[in-house]
Order: sequence, then structure tokens, then C-alpha cells
Amino acid sequence: MSFAVTGVATAEAEILKITDPTDANFRGWPSNDATVAANWARIARLFFATQSFPTGVVVDSVQAPAEQAFITAMVTELALNTADRGAKGIDAGFTAYAAQVAAGSLLLPAGIITCTPPPAALGIASKITGVTSDPSGPATTMAAALAAWAMTGTATQGTTTGPWA
Repeated sequence: MSFAVTGVATAEAEILKITDPTDANFRGWPSNDATVAANWARIARLFFATQSFPTGVVVDSVQAPAEQAFITAMVTELALNTADRGAKGIDAGFTAYAAQVAAGSLLLPAGIITCTPPPAALGIASKITGVTSDPSGPATTMAAALAAWAMTGTATQGTTTGPWA
């Protein structure tokens, strides 16, 4: 399993559920920042839940705290009310989520793996430009960017280090 296959498809489908009103599974427009952040945190959870890391998988017990870290980080950015608050919120959320995933013995087998989150923010604003009436293209771009970004995180077991994929 790799980020390039499962993760991109999962993320793209989930992004469309919150951005495309013509999608059969559209969830509706959120009424507040907390719901916006929870929608994006769900994407992070589902994305990382589909991944096989070099020597393990993200365990369920880390998903809830990582999801909460995402929500807190994104809501904080959204509250700043800057012009680019959405993109900054997405970046902050994924950064917080990855930090939780990397924060010690969160991968199986516990205690054997040292994880390092991606060294830089996702940078979603630089990947999505312009306005479009068709959210499919941006959703695909965002999902691919997420997968590429996640692979910059590393997992080390003994003397072997590899990307999160």
C-alpha cells in the first residue's frame, strides 16, 4: 500500500464530500469554524488510516488525539480571520496531525520506531490557485500534495530509515 494509490484516492473523495455540492455524498456547507476543522480532520484521519508505514500502521489509539490536535490548530488559524486563513488552517491542522503521529511509539511495533514528521508545512495555498467551478481538479491536486508531503516524514527502525510510505 502506498500514499500514491490509496491515500490520494481516499483524500480526494473526502475533499469532494466537503467542497463539491454536486457530489452524491456532499455533507453540506459547515456553519462554523469547528465544523470546518472537524471535516478536514476527518480527511487526515481517513488518509492516515489507509496507510502502511515501513514497519507498521498508524494505530487507532493515536487517531483521536491527532484528530483533536488538527481541529485545535485549524480553529486557531481560522480565528485569526486573515485572507488566507483557510489554507493556513489546513496547513496547521495537517502539521499538528503529523506531529501527533510522530510523537513516540505511535506506530507498531511500539517503542521500536522513531518517527519524524514532515519538516515543513504542507503549503496548500501554493498548490491551489485561482477559482474554479469544478472542484475535482483542486481536490486531486490537494490529495496528491498531501501524499507527497506526508512522504517527507520519516520512520526509523534500527539503522533503517524510510519515508512514511
